[in-house]
Amino acid sequence: VPGHSSALASVASAPDGALFAAAYGPEVVVVTKDFREQVARFVTDCPFVRALAFHPTEPRLAVAVGERVELWDYTVPFRVAALHGHRGLVEGLCW
Repeated sequence: VPGHSSALASVASAPDGALFAAAYGPEVVVVTKDFREQVARFVTDCPFVRALAFHPTEPRLAVAVGERVELWDYTVPFRVAALHGHRGLVEGLCW
């Protein structure tokens, strides 16, 4: 995603290919496939996002932050849920 100087930590593509999400440290940016329009931007409370995954049909993005998974509605953006209880860092996600 243009305009970021931090190291890219994770990327994800929406199932229809219309959107991409990129994580830079604690920041997540959702953009259109041509990178011309920023759809959403939010910052987690964890210093490093490890993985991202788009929901197949809903405007939701799963974000691996430390030992939990956060579910974000990227149209608002708003964190709708946090899934706790993992033992160790969450390293990957998929729906």
